Amino acid sequence: MRRFLIHIGIYVAATLLLMFAFDGIYTAIYSKSIVRNKIQLLVNGAPQHYDVIIVGSSRAENHLVPERFERYGLKTYNIAMSGANLCENALQLKLFFDKGNTARNILLQVDTNFQTTTPATGIRAYALPYLWQNDVVYEHYAKAEQSDLFAERRVPFYRYMIYDTKIGFREVAFTVLEKQNNTIKTKGFWGLDGVLHRGAPATLPTKVATQNRYYDEIKQICKAQQVRLIAFEAPFCANSGSREYFAKLKENNPELYDYNSAVSADSLFATCGHMNTKGAEAFTDFIIQKHFSEKKALGK
Repeated sequence: MRRFLIHIGIYVAATLLLMFAFDGIYTAIYSKSIVRNKIQLLVNGAPQHYDVIIVGSSRAENHLVPERFERYGLKTYNIAMSGANLCENALQLKLFFDKGNTARNILLQVDTNFQTTTPATGIRAYALPYLWQNDVVYEHYAKAEQSDLFAERRVPFYRYMIYDTKIGFREVAFTVLEKQNNTIKTKGFWGLDGVLHRGAPATLPTKVATQNRYYDEIKQICKAQQVRLIAFEAPFCANSGSREYFAKLKENNPELYDYNSAVSADSLFATCGHMNTKGAEAFTDFIIQKHFSEKKALGK
């Protein structure tokens, strides 16, 4: 029995040593890279000044094209992330300004994402490599709903095992090989292909949340940084049914710009809630016309 317990103790100790070793290796790799996702870029990138920063979910990442802003002399980056909630958007802006970046304008997509105040698990995973060394990440999620960080912060390598598909071996290997993500190459824009076929409507919420703590937090961040916040409702296809949700959301938040019908042709949508690349270009031009027309003299 004594020999058996000694063997078990050796295996446990070896496992723990390997967990500590791999955790340190993975964390060290992520602490230097900016090539794979936008959280890496915000944590590790060099501070810069931007005229426009775009924030939101896929309905901003797929819908606003930085290159078209830059034709008008507006240095722009799209840090919106597919699947992100306003919780992650608030964290992104905290990381952005904590790093020493500056911006004149924040374009924030606020529509169906207003309904949720819990973290988006898939996006949250990208921030977990920085729990130990970045207080902004830890403090943000420590205060978030349904976000227990005990095991992820205290058990070595646990977060990399649980979220292997997001931050595990494959991502570490691509990071070491400096295999750049395509959205990083396009300054954060991810264009969609395809054309919507009528008969595939979107399902809009039937009720409107009265408040979103992270939207309030984002407004406070922009006010503290003296940044102009342009919060907007992004387009849905014409076959999305009743638009009452958008009207009620704007009624509760009158500063919102209601652009849910700014683009409506089916040929400009890949799905009812996501425009294709041509639609994104049309919507980007619409936003520039509405909010940045004074810069047109600098364009082509």
